[in-house]
Amino acid sequence: MRNAIGALRLWASWTLALAAVAMVLQTHTARAAEGGGGFMIYDYSETDEGQQKAVRLAIPAGLETIRGLFVNTNAAGGDTRDYYSVPYRKAFASLHGLAFVGAKAFNSHLGSVTVREHALSRFAVESGHPELLNVPFVAYGFSAGAGFANRLLNTLPERVIASAPLSTAMRME
Repeated sequence: MRNAIGALRLWASWTLALAAVAMVLQTHTARAAEGGGGFMIYDYSETDEGQQKAVRLAIPAGLETIRGLFVNTNAAGGDTRDYYSVPYRKAFASLHGLAFVGAKAFNSHLGSVTVREHALSRFAVESGHPELLNVPFVAYGFSAGAGFANRLLNTLPERVIASAPLSTAMRME
């Protein structure tokens, strides 16, 4: 029963996050057919707090201008770097002109935000998408990943267009 309730909560949080982003980006629905089936992948890693942290950027093939980032951060011990390949996430990213950012070993500490910013700086150069430095994002995470989503909301509120932290303490600093 607990697993069913947890799965329902996870589904509900994803639905809310995706609906919020869809409302903000509703003018971009015409690009759905142009999104293509593949992604350009960029990886970055850095040591923070004695731990190797990794970030992956997945840009839908053919996307000329990135309109926002879908940031899906890992739970404790988890890895969301390949979550861009889930069919509904691929479709959503392509539909709304979003690039996907997944992570490994992130937590709610400020150092994880710094690593993400370092990664985006490098990705902006490598990918030829300088807009990565300023685009808004939706942040989603479960458990420790939710702590990171909450950290983003508190640290960079001007860039967060939607946040769906699931199973964490909400800190409004």
